[in-house]
Amino acid sequence: MLATALYLVAAEPGTDPADATRDQVETLARRQDGEGAGDTVRRWEERLVALGHDLADGRDPVSARWRVLRTDNSPADRHADALDDPHALDEDVLHRQGRGVVEGLDYVLSADLGLRF
Repeated sequence: MLATALYLVAAEPGTDPADATRDQVETLARRQDGEGAGDTVRRWEERLVALGHDLADGRDPVSARWRVLRTDNSPADRHADALDDPHALDEDVLHRQGRGVVEGLDYVLSADLGLRF
C-alpha cells in the first residue's frame, strides 16, 4: 500500500519519487472534509484510472494489487454468534478491520512503527 501511495504521489507533475514526502502520503491516505469511509478508496481509484490503469485488468500488476488493497476486511456481524460463544468477538481483534489500503497505511504511518521518509 505504501508503494501504491508513493506511486500516486510521484505521478503528480513535477514530483520526483525520491522527493515524495510523508505529508503527501498522509494527505492521500486520510479522509478529506465531507468524505465517508469509502471515499478514500474512490479517490485512489480515480487517480489510478487517470494514470491509465484498467482496474478490472488482472494482467496489470498495479490493478491486480489494487484489488487486494481495496478489499474491505471488516468482519461480518457476529453479534448473534457472540451470544452462543463469548469468545467469538475476541477473535475479531486478531483480524484486520476495514479496507486494506486504509488499514495498512494507518499501521505503516503510525508512530509505533517509526517509519521515516
